[in-house]
Amino acid sequence: MDLATEAQPTVLVLAPAPALFSLDLGSNGGVLAPTSTRELHDWIQNEIQFWSWVASVTTGSQRNSIDMGVQCLRNAMQHVERAIQHEGSESAVSEQIRHVQNYLQDAYTNKALPHSSSALAERVNEIRQRDPVEAIAYLFVFLPQHGHHFDSRDLSSWRGFLTGISERYGFPGLSHEAYETAITSAEKLRANIERLLGEKTDVFNGLHRHYQALSAEITGTERKQKDDFLEFIKANQETHDKALQAHKEAMSALEQTFREKMTLRAPVEYWEGRHRHHTRRSTVLGRSVFGSMLALAGAIGLIAYWVLNNLKADGTPEAWRVSVLALVGVLGVWAVRLVVRMFLSNVHLGTDAAERVTMVKTYLALLEGDKLPSDDDRKLILQALFRPASDGLVKDEGLPHPALEALTRIGR
Repeated sequence: MDLATEAQPTVLVLAPAPALFSLDLGSNGGVLAPTSTRELHDWIQNEIQFWSWVASVTTGSQRNSIDMGVQCLRNAMQHVERAIQHEGSESAVSEQIRHVQNYLQDAYTNKALPHSSSALAERVNEIRQRDPVEAIAYLFVFLPQHGHHFDSRDLSSWRGFLTGISERYGFPGLSHEAYETAITSAEKLRANIERLLGEKTDVFNGLHRHYQALSAEITGTERKQKDDFLEFIKANQETHDKALQAHKEAMSALEQTFREKMTLRAPVEYWEGRHRHHTRRSTVLGRSVFGSMLALAGAIGLIAYWVLNNLKADGTPEAWRVSVLALVGVLGVWAVRLVVRMFLSNVHLGTDAAERVTMVKTYLALLEGDKLPSDDDRKLILQALFRPASDGLVKDEGLPHPALEALTRIGR
């Protein structure tokens, strides 16, 4: 026996976790695709911390444009915290994540708040380190005003406002500070790319080594299992043949037993039905025996009272009245005896039917257990099983004439 199929090596594929949502911010932060609420929470927390300095700066109405974007981040943070609290309910988490996505879309697209990794945010952070008021006025030029106006209260605001206009609308020349900021952002981006490339290279090399080790292990295991299987087949071929032969013999014996069982099924059902029938009749007749006894006693008592209540003048009862009493008593006793014999006959027939059912079931049990190897044993059981049934009735059930004659003599 040879194996037609050979096991194919299994390749381990590490599937990435699905993203909660995907938000393309373009040059203002790239693509945001968090895979967990914790990751999204840390991302928004980092952005809020980056702009936390704005709340402590006292300046004109130009700060309101920045506050609107930062407020969207705070609202998004609230919904992320609610999603973390309801992590057990998928529908509740999905609802909260949808609100987070809408607020982030509003903050970075409609409100045009710069992402902390963008060149504009780096430029604003550089200006903030020397003068926060100038940084807010500078950023105001790049944000949608939404009805807010520039409120110049100091020289720093004017300096930031004019610097922003110069850089945004392309006045001749590029400031040295803007150039340095762009170079710094490019260097940070290059460092992040190199770090990410190194991490992915290490992961790829690890997966490749794991694949080679797993492939070698699977090949060795396949070869060993094939050899063990062939050895097992050769060593157990004889045992398999014996088991198959024993199974065929057992099935043949089971088939024979099934046929005999189906053959005896009708007698079993018949005798079980007879047993239930005689049991019900014996119950009814048993109650009738006691009822007829009570009725006979009552009838004899009433007739005796009637006889003794109508005596002759000399104190003796009339003969015909006594004859009536004797006749009722004899007929009543005979009727009660007849009911008793019918009751005993049904008890006898019910017991006989139960014995036959028990014998059939015992015979089938012995047959299934292969405990009847001899045909003589089967003949003995079948002869006892199918013997004629007697009804248990006494044939001579006529009226007791000697008793009637005795009462007639008494009457005379």
